[in-house]
Amino acid sequence: AQKLESVGRLAGGVAHDFNNLLTVMLGNVSIAREIVGPGHAVNGPLVEIEDAAERAAALTRELLAFSRRQVLDPRVIDLGVIMADNEDFCAACSAKTSRSSCRCRQGRDMSGSIRGTSSRL
Repeated sequence: AQKLESVGRLAGGVAHDFNNLLTVMLGNVSIAREIVGPGHAVNGPLVEIEDAAERAAALTRELLAFSRRQVLDPRVIDLGVIMADNEDFCAACSAKTSRSSCRCRQGRDMSGSIRGTSSRL
């Protein structure tokens, strides 16, 4: 119990510091997007940076919740939406010489949705 409490305190401290860094990143990305405008070539990568930072912020909130022993509120998540949101991110991460694809197919007993928190996916 004492070790788990120590891990919780450590996670909370790291998450708090990381959250401060993410706040700076998100603020600067927002300013950059306003400066370049929606039609600029770098706007797409800026949007991806902003999305990734927001996902990191969600993970940070979960770490903070763990350190405070809060119960997270799971909800129904559409996996198709999550996959579509991350398709560009995955393509950007893969080497230009490689090719990858991901197909999701709903089966008879799959609804395509799960119950959980989206930042854990």
